Amino acid sequence: MFGYSFDTEMQYQLQRSCWQSGIDALKILADSMSHNASYLEYSLDQKGAMGLSQFGAGIFAGNIFKHFGKDFFIELTSSAMGFEYAQGLNAHHFPAEMPGYSEVDACRIINGIYNGVHSSETRLKQSEVGTLLSDVLTISNDMNVL
Repeated sequence: MFGYSFDTEMQYQLQRSCWQSGIDALKILADSMSHNASYLEYSLDQKGAMGLSQFGAGIFAGNIFKHFGKDFFIELTSSAMGFEYAQGLNAHHFPAEMPGYSEVDACRIINGIYNGVHSSETRLKQSEVGTLLSDVLTISNDMNVL
């Protein structure tokens, strides 16, 4: 739903259904989409991939937290960018985590919006990727293998 360009009638029907549902989260979703739907294509044309951050789940998540009195727009939108690029490329995403800064919790929220919430999951930190890949043998495509 995020990042799609619906025709005018579909936008209207989707937003109307969300507003009439009476569910706060769906009203917030409708509000998030209504502020951005009209200029998605223009923004993508002018800003390229960097223009997509204002249309993703980060804004929606930020609006939900705002509804409860918390302002996490910067954390959620910046964390969502890498996650959404990875989603679009069908790639793995490792949230940045270092002393004093972590994207892990924000990415969990974004992941929950896109993929639902799973009660048991293992987490691989960016700092542990080296350990995971230390015994992986890689061979260049330009090399002959006997």
